[in-house]
Amino acid sequence: MDDVAKHPRLYKRGNVYYLRAKIPADLLVHLAQSKARTFSQRTSNLREAGEKVRVESVKFDQEMAQARRERDAHPKTTLSQGETDRICANFHHRLLQVDDSLRFDGSTDEEPYFAVKQQVEGANGVAFFAYTREAEVAC
Repeated sequence: MDDVAKHPRLYKRGNVYYLRAKIPADLLVHLAQSKARTFSQRTSNLREAGEKVRVESVKFDQEMAQARRERDAHPKTTLSQGETDRICANFHHRLLQVDDSLRFDGSTDEEPYFAVKQQVEGANGVAFFAYTREAEVAC
């Protein structure tokens, strides 16, 4: 790789110019890809490569700034009622998919059905799906 004095991130490999930008040390753990990113400028013209590398360099710096903001953002500790409803709906949908696959495969495992039957009987006819093979989850 030949260094080009015009821009610190611009390098030439063969006849093509590349931008090579190091991942900041504080983001290596979060981005976990490699220590640097390389982008081809798809040109052998130094002037054109210089223009492209400036634009790509700004984009890279903005991406790193966004990664820092995401890293430093505080995790959400509460869910709205709509989010809770959506999570429960997805969970129930997955339970129904598992139930369908058990029925289509001809499984004789009746445990899930007995668990739901007991819940329905215990809730005076109101279905409350909480059965999973790993653990019981209440929605």
